Amino acid sequence: MLGSIKPHEVDAEVIAAVNAVRADSKLAAIQGSFVPVQAGSQVVAGTNYFVKVEVNGGFVHLRIFKALNGEYSLHSIQEGKTLEEPITYF
Repeated sequence: MLGSIKPHEVDAEVIAAVNAVRADSKLAAIQGSFVPVQAGSQVVAGTNYFVKVEVNGGFVHLRIFKALNGEYSLHSIQEGKTLEEPITYF
């Protein structure tokens, strides 16, 4: 599964995905800056977006699912990441 993440630019679709889940309770503790800097995707029965987000000088990885009906949901989050750390399947 690790090789099935297709890296790509942070585009309008990635920004829409991040904005759609920003209010999720799993992200409530994160205040301040919230800027996507890297992304990857995986086609499943919908799309998984794996996004590295800069938050107040640090980084988190988000796994966001976009269902076939267009709805987004935050699947999981990994905290304590670095800019150099690659985005992998989680």
